[in-house]
Amino acid sequence: MKKYLIIFIACCVAVNCQTFNYNEEVAKDLAGFAILAYCNFNGVFQNNCGSPCLRSPQGFVDYYFLKSQQMDIQGIIGYAPDHNAIILTFRGTMIQYFGNIIRDLQFDKVPFPNCSISNCQVHKGFFQSFNDLKDQARYQLNIYKNKYPNSKVYITGHSLGAAIATIAVPYVYQWIGNRQIDAVYTFESPRVGNKAFSDWFTQQNFAILYGRITHHNDPVVQNPTSWWPLYFYHTYQEVYYSDFSKPYNLCYNPEDTKCGAQQNYFALDINDHMNLFGWSLSQAGSLCQI
Repeated sequence: MKKYLIIFIACCVAVNCQTFNYNEEVAKDLAGFAILAYCNFNGVFQNNCGSPCLRSPQGFVDYYFLKSQQMDIQGIIGYAPDHNAIILTFRGTMIQYFGNIIRDLQFDKVPFPNCSISNCQVHKGFFQSFNDLKDQARYQLNIYKNKYPNSKVYITGHSLGAAIATIAVPYVYQWIGNRQIDAVYTFESPRVGNKAFSDWFTQQNFAILYGRITHHNDPVVQNPTSWWPLYFYHTYQEVYYSDFSKPYNLCYNPEDTKCGAQQNYFALDINDHMNLFGWSLSQAGSLCQI
């Protein structure tokens, strides 16, 4: 028996067969909060985004809107009693806000200051979007940690919000005393940084539960491109759904062709980008803008 175990471990090392824990129920809960980030004040107050919000019936009972007026970047931080968690969620691109589009298209890379390896760079627009909200987020997180000292900490976001959430992770980890974040699930994230950033991020183990959730032919997931001249690279631990009614694939390594990278050149369906676990983000977002 010992001999076979040694052989199995050796084979795993040879093919790099790493695995990770994925909690689909927590991911679905956080999908509701990723959608809630698109809501106006009344929508958040009423927890009114339809079925996704019903997973957390009490929604946020105590919350603060994080806002950048100049570029219309937005997030929410608040306490969700259904999960005994402080949840930080970032809104994705709103096409009616020109500042959002500008930030999406700022493909230049800038150094990531928290990174301990050389040439660690991230997307300039995503990094500046996080910086727009960083001081507010840190200040409010400290308030909520004092008010709810035994609470968990969750981070989420969709699209541009997922990219901002990814950049936020190392900072939040530091702000809570270099303690692992309880859960980070992002949805339909574009690529955030270069390979050095991805390698460094993978090595850190910032969260107890972490996953980058993608869906079939979503074109946003394939951008910015991983080839010349941009060379962006996804982060690790991808959860890939070809269809939300079918089993998912877990891919530990970034750019794994068993997950989203298999669609690298053919992902053209924006409807896949707007579908979270079978919920229409457009429909849910419209409900909570009333």
